[in-house]
Amino acid sequence: SCYERGPKRSMHELSEFLRAAIDKGQLRPCDPHIAVLHLRALLEAELLDRFIFQIDADVTPEAITPIVRRAIGVFMAAYGPEKPA
Repeated sequence: SCYERGPKRSMHELSEFLRAAIDKGQLRPCDPHIAVLHLRALLEAELLDRFIFQIDADVTPEAITPIVRRAIGVFMAAYGPEKPA
């Protein structure tokens, strides 16, 4: 199915990528599948309503970069390695 070849496959590959980062101590211990869901939601957060409701649907590459940076910043605040006390 389209879901099997697309979203499911990419979710699995990203989960494995995050699992490797967890094993290297680059992310705190967590369920990588849940972390992928959170990351995807953060990456979509500023764009999803625009897409669904066709509001200002033209997003330039220059506009995407800061959106991704903000999403990764929030993700790392939640999942980044714990700071030593």
